[in-house]
Amino acid sequence: MNILFVAYSQLNCNSGIHIFSLANNLVELGHTCAVCVPDQPEATGDIGTPRFATLLLDQIKDRPLMFPDGRGADVIHAWTPRELVRRTTENLLKLYSCPYFVHLEDNEQHLTELHTRISIAQMARLSYEELDARIPLHLSHPLRSQDFLAGAAGVTVLIDKLLTNVPQEVPGCVIWPSFDESLNWAIPCDNKLRREIGIASTDYVITYTGNVHSANRSEVLSLYIAVALLNRSGVTTKLVRTGSDYIPLCDAVGMAEFETFLIELGFIPRKDMPKVLSIADVLVQPGRSDNFNDYRFPSKLPEYFASGKPVLIPATNIGRYVKDSVDCILLKRGDACEIATQLMSLLPDVERRRQLGTNALEFARLYFSWQKSSKILADFYTTKRNDT
Repeated sequence: MNILFVAYSQLNCNSGIHIFSLANNLVELGHTCAVCVPDQPEATGDIGTPRFATLLLDQIKDRPLMFPDGRGADVIHAWTPRELVRRTTENLLKLYSCPYFVHLEDNEQHLTELHTRISIAQMARLSYEELDARIPLHLSHPLRSQDFLAGAAGVTVLIDKLLTNVPQEVPGCVIWPSFDESLNWAIPCDNKLRREIGIASTDYVITYTGNVHSANRSEVLSLYIAVALLNRSGVTTKLVRTGSDYIPLCDAVGMAEFETFLIELGFIPRKDMPKVLSIADVLVQPGRSDNFNDYRFPSKLPEYFASGKPVLIPATNIGRYVKDSVDCILLKRGDACEIATQLMSLLPDVERRRQLGTNALEFARLYFSWQKSSKILADFYTTKRNDT
């Protein structure tokens, strides 16, 4: 099959890494892939060598892309129904006679509501044209995205809850993300790195790898407050962060206390991420069941589990598939008090941490695999393409 992915961003982000990993594995299965991105088509050096062509959206908007066999695309996969992707895909469909698939990785309606500050109820009263003027290219159009999904040969989703956002008559397929298996994630603690960034041998370390944005600000803040509570209680703990803050986490007064235990590493190359995870005593994905977390699969979680460290996660999304206190520890409320209470009990219990980490690694080996996910995806393409 000739498979054309249409992405809303460059490939060196979480969504792009999913496309990169699936496309490379699809090539391994004998298919030919190409990926269209809005900018920086060369931005793959940090994540590996692509086995597919990467093109700018502008390069193919007016003329069909010819694959190495001289034919066009057999399948177009629109990576989310966001406006940039939807418009590009609908233009491509005028050039190709092939089915298209759509991928969902978030609760798109919730993100549109959050970023535009227009409630779903208000959106329901607006026309297509009125919404056209208000919805930017990086978000999903509440009406046009539904039409787009309804016309798809199938919809892929990161987590099963997203299937509730798929029109009933459209087939769906769940594809879990994985971790980069070319890297060794379960490595011993990098004590040299600990010393270099100022962590004492008596300090506990909590690590969070990820950005802060409007959708997750409150839950990341809960983690900061939890670590502050530990330190106030005499449990000396450092919080190691990677990523960027796209909005302020809190005011200057709050940050003054946080800075006493916070170590910000900023952007970390993918190849160095196992070292960062290795220095953690516990990895925490804060959050709770809500309209954001129920419909997502945090990309960092396969890496957390594969590191062989104990993990705290919300009792939603992937948390619905694990055994609590066996594979990881589930957060029921996800507030600062619950996180602090769990950490207060777990941190001094070396044997419990070791067992949780061992079980987490086993869970990762059993359930996270780009190779398996790519095979599921290829079979879905074949079946639904033939149905179409």
